[in-house]
Amino acid sequence: MIFVFGIVPAPVLNVQTIQPQPFLSGMFAQIRCSITVDDSIDAPIDVTVQWERNGEAINATSRVVTVPIRTVGTSSYESILQLNTLSRTADSGQYVCSSLLTGGNYSISSSQTFSYQLVIMGKLH
Repeated sequence: MIFVFGIVPAPVLNVQTIQPQPFLSGMFAQIRCSITVDDSIDAPIDVTVQWERNGEAINATSRVVTVPIRTVGTSSYESILQLNTLSRTADSGQYVCSSLLTGGNYSISSSQTFSYQLVIMGKLH
């Protein structure tokens, strides 16, 4: 059972590609989900992230890798989704990063939608 005492601010999510577009077929892309937690939350926090593409959960494969969540500073976290050997049909679409924060006597969820269209300029040599 989860109890919430007072108002717990929702985390702020920011989703972006690490390298600039356009992408080439065959290269890799990294999408970063940055999660910033309000400084007023002082209890230990567990952060989990779920990635989706076009409404479907993304499962890790040898081509699609989710880098473990890492702490950045005292109130920020990041998750990176790495897509190896880009394919226009397999990787174009709308990406969603959803986070769940739990700790102490609360549970907070928040999501941010990131859309991009993979631009194919040719093949990587």
